[in-house]
Amino acid sequence: MAENPLLHKTFFGFNVRVVGSSPKAAVYAGIKSDVYDRLCLRIIWLTLLISGELAGLGGVCKVLGAIGQLNPAFILVTVTLPSLLLLLAG
Repeated sequence: MAENPLLHKTFFGFNVRVVGSSPKAAVYAGIKSDVYDRLCLRIIWLTLLISGELAGLGGVCKVLGAIGQLNPAFILVTVTLPSLLLLLAG
């Protein structure tokens, strides 16, 4: 719910939506073609950074909020083993 105003009410959100749609849509929306490559890469990297931070925050909330403390056995069972299985599977 917090991302909705960011994506729909700010210039940064407009750029994220346009660059995510297609390069032709970005040029059509008024992003100049000479700065498009730098702007596109900057938007993509910022979006990846923000999504990674939100995923990390969600992981911290899961680990610290489930039982109220950081327990090594809890981390082994709920975080480490599924991560290793995904690593091997993928």
